[in-house]
Amino acid sequence: MILKTENTNDELIHNHHSLPARQKVDPYNCPAQHGFRVGKLARQIGEKLGLDQEHLNDLEFASAIHDIGTVGDELTLSKPSEYTDADWMRIKQHSIKSALVISKLAKRDKRASQRVLAYVLHHHEHFDGSGYPSGLAGHAIPLGARIILIADAYD
Repeated sequence: MILKTENTNDELIHNHHSLPARQKVDPYNCPAQHGFRVGKLARQIGEKLGLDQEHLNDLEFASAIHDIGTVGDELTLSKPSEYTDADWMRIKQHSIKSALVISKLAKRDKRASQRVLAYVLHHHEHFDGSGYPSGLAGHAIPLGARIILIADAYD
């Protein structure tokens, strides 16, 4: 089931309650809604930082699709028990998978720029260097990736 991002939360909740139990999707945790919310919040942060329109557009687009690499791994992400080391390794690969999808998209869609690719690839890097996939630290992490990390954590 694909939920359109223009639906209000009330519409999503109403639609959620009308589905048979086996088809229910948590409207708050729906990946499309998560990306939409992270995109809006990241854009607001970027505006407060004074980013220009082109950077804001790239930031919002990258934020909206930052977790595209998790598609197909819903079982791991919704696992009711503790994650194993193997689960964590698979989860940590999603930013690389997302970047690969975006690099293919870039051949057909100008919005998928190298900047968008960098923001998505590094959106789990931490300022102290403890993040993934590259272990970047400080200002080596693209500003957009740092903003997405914050917006993602907040959401």
